[in-house]
Amino acid sequence: EANALYAPVEFLEAIGARVVFNTAVHEQIDGNDVYWEDFSVVQYPCPLAFFAMISNPDFQDRAVHKEAGVERTISMVTDLLPIPAPADPDQSEAAFPPTEEDPAFDLIHVMDFHDIAQYEPGADEPERTGREAWEMYQAGGQGAAADLGHYTTAVLEVQGVFVGDDRTFDQIQIVHMSSMAGFQAWLDDETRLAG
Repeated sequence: EANALYAPVEFLEAIGARVVFNTAVHEQIDGNDVYWEDFSVVQYPCPLAFFAMISNPDFQDRAVHKEAGVERTISMVTDLLPIPAPADPDQSEAAFPPTEEDPAFDLIHVMDFHDIAQYEPGADEPERTGREAWEMYQAGGQGAAADLGHYTTAVLEVQGVFVGDDRTFDQIQIVHMSSMAGFQAWLDDETRLAG
């Protein structure tokens, strides 16, 4: 209730910023050291506008509600990478299309890559960075996802953490999954598993 009083929509509008993605977290499948409740992406016209907003005394008065209501938050500065438009945005052609009983959903990956990839002992893999290992996984995993009708809606490169703890992050990916049945088919896909 306290956080709901924060809702700084008019402050965002005044500087030309806008919320481009906002969702409640319905299920968290990894990273159980912290359980998250909400995820948002806000687009700002420039860093100067952001700092002008947070230094506004009226905004600061409103922000006390967020401070009172939110146990933990992480705010990251990111750059949106260009990605191709989906071939089937409504996923009507997906192998497991969305239904009223099994609707589409967004899978959000928030990643901090290892400096050096950490393979299991005895793995026959050369040394590579964690980002390189992720990209190799993506090559197979994205192919399997596309075959099932899932598609990436956003890739955000993290420039830095503005508010948070001592953790660092590198990238955020948002993937629109056609349905839970389609998600399970993707998890079970041999190409993805091999990756």
